[in-house]
Amino acid sequence: MMHSLLPILVFAAVSAVTVAREYTLADAQGGEFPEPELDENGIPVGMALVGGDMLIEREKLPLYEAEGLSGLVNSEAWRNVRRWPRKIPVGIYLKNRRLQQFIVASINDINRRQRCVRFYLIRRPVRQKYIVFIEGHKNRCYTHLGPVRGKRHFIHLSSSCTSPRTPAHELFHALGRIHEQNRYDRDRYVQIYWNNIRHHMRSQYRRERHAKTLGLPYDYYSVMHYGVYSHSNGRGPAMRIRNRRVNPRRVGREAWLTNTDIAHIVRRYCGTG
Repeated sequence: MMHSLLPILVFAAVSAVTVAREYTLADAQGGEFPEPELDENGIPVGMALVGGDMLIEREKLPLYEAEGLSGLVNSEAWRNVRRWPRKIPVGIYLKNRRLQQFIVASINDINRRQRCVRFYLIRRPVRQKYIVFIEGHKNRCYTHLGPVRGKRHFIHLSSSCTSPRTPAHELFHALGRIHEQNRYDRDRYVQIYWNNIRHHMRSQYRRERHAKTLGLPYDYYSVMHYGVYSHSNGRGPAMRIRNRRVNPRRVGREAWLTNTDIAHIVRRYCGTG
């Protein structure tokens, strides 16, 4: 089913990696990985939580507060973004079977629909940099924006992260992608009602003036787009959809990746798509 308003054809690069195997729930179980040291708020020591579900080094917080995500070299808003290799190991170290199923389904979906980047499951730490899903704390779901400096990149999912879209959403943050409504051109597509957004959540609707779009159209149905009532203070919707052809009830609620989501991966990591 085509979710984007404009058709996006996703092509693999000529030198694409081989087709990945399909994983099952059994592949998600039995993993053992070290866990990060957390502070009293359940945030990894030395990190700060911004944009609702993105971690950055605490030392970069003043830069973020002054310039937003555009000032961070590891986000897609920056020209010299740090990138993952095209084969990315992923571990799963949480007990919630439903979340395990969602993670496996997300990895299979991404691997199946493009051949540029391959995620493959591991049960133990490996020598290269890897991603590992672990139990989140205090009903939070978050990860570091872009590749971490060290070897282990954690994605924290609490039991409240019950949407099938959440693992894919956080994987995209790990790859460096920001929220869709943060695009520099978003005001053409949505109107933000600042007075209807909880004060401490308003940073999640900040427009990133230097964010890259990779030449892709605005995607209302992307897994990276918030819903129209996300973080509303109860006075009304947080945003209005400007395109009358778009169903507001579907925005921010689609369970799976759109073709445009997949195209983001291919264009960023293979330069095609």
